[in-house]
Amino acid sequence: MKFSVLCVTETWLSSEIVDRDIELEGYQVYRKDRNRHGGGVMMYVSDSLYTTRRGDLENDEIESIWCDVTKANTNLLINCSYRPPSADDTFFDLFETQIQKATDQAHAVKVILGDFNAKNSNWLNSNTTDNPGRQLDNIFMNHGLEQVLHEPTRGRNLLDLIVTSHPVMCHQTGTLAPLGDSDHLATATALNLKANHHSGKRLVWLYSKANIETLHQHIAAAPWDINHVFDSMDDIWDSWYNMFIAICKQHIPHKFVSTTRTAKPWIHSNKEIKTAIRRKHRLHSRAKRINTEVTWATYRRQRNLVTALTRRAESAYIEELVNDVETGNTRRFFTYAKSALGNTSTGIPALKVGSAILETPEEKANALNNFFINQTDLPARNDPAPTFHPTTVPGTVLDSVQLSVEEVRQQLSSLKPQEERVTGCRKWLDGTLAMAWCSDSSPVVVTHFIGRFREQSSGPASSTGGIVCLSSSDTLCTG
Repeated sequence: MKFSVLCVTETWLSSEIVDRDIELEGYQVYRKDRNRHGGGVMMYVSDSLYTTRRGDLENDEIESIWCDVTKANTNLLINCSYRPPSADDTFFDLFETQIQKATDQAHAVKVILGDFNAKNSNWLNSNTTDNPGRQLDNIFMNHGLEQVLHEPTRGRNLLDLIVTSHPVMCHQTGTLAPLGDSDHLATATALNLKANHHSGKRLVWLYSKANIETLHQHIAAAPWDINHVFDSMDDIWDSWYNMFIAICKQHIPHKFVSTTRTAKPWIHSNKEIKTAIRRKHRLHSRAKRINTEVTWATYRRQRNLVTALTRRAESAYIEELVNDVETGNTRRFFTYAKSALGNTSTGIPALKVGSAILETPEEKANALNNFFINQTDLPARNDPAPTFHPTTVPGTVLDSVQLSVEEVRQQLSSLKPQEERVTGCRKWLDGTLAMAWCSDSSPVVVTHFIGRFREQSSGPASSTGGIVCLSSSDTLCTG
């Protein structure tokens, strides 16, 4: 089996051993030596991958390597670490600092491998949780990471971990024969780079600092008619949207924040935990900047609070799932199970036909083919097709829609900031931005836009309907 990335811990290398003495054909080598008895980490990366050593994520005090690897348009941050059994708690602070820097890069898939000499029953039921295992598990949880290996790697203990920000991408995770004379089993995982992992940047508007008066003036003076030189509704909408957002950016301060869809469901919808996590990050940055015992102690208290809140929220979420199953509502449970287990399908299970149990793919395929063939073996019928007549009931036919500027103005004015959305094509505007359209000329522009849509009898291609006024929620939206 050929691996794309190989990580080795306890290399026992020193500066006296040069790279050409340890090189493997077809691989680039990255290393960090202890330069004294024992220790050391090393990473081999296939020449077929574009890779960069990330020294900015590393520090001299702990044995840890970070590499940026690009494969199939996916950016990965891969780490190889070794924690000696004698390491004190300083290791965890330094290691979490590295992870914090890596986590700030929301677009990257993080994979951490190595020998951490730590045990936790969450990783392997037969292990008793020790202090290093508890601290590592808290770090992983606080940064949205998950340990995905659940087999012993040395004796009956799981000491060598595989941790990732995207567990759904990991499959075929397990152990292999030891490398050389090592008393640890090798670990391995395969990453499905086609798996869906949503992450990136999100635009946040700072409305409290906006100059709404100048925004209205700019909207009123903008040459909106130039958007209607296009024939396609898609082109009209894109031109209109880009012009509107460009104007908003001039008068509303804004920023981009990292976002990811890998958050656990009990965190994603829990405002208290998300607020606590943001405060933890701020305290961590402050502790690094001031670097006093007081600031680090404050940060650790907040970190422990986040851990406690997260564990309580997880327990409550699992309890809700159990209650749902007991009442017959299993949908949310299976959605959670699918996201937790990832793609573990092994195909169609064994089928029972009569008294026979069919297990091979060929037997199951033949049985299913015969079943569906029998479903179509029905007597021929010459029943005529049904005839449908248009309704003639008065008031049930919509001949035309008359839309006035005042109606559009009322709808825009009724939007509630942060609660309503104006949707169109691939983009949406929240209620506060839509309210910016309540200046004198804005409803006229919107009415003109809707009129063009009605003339063409088709909305933008990515919309299932078109722009609809006076919907059930009394907002301007797309159907």
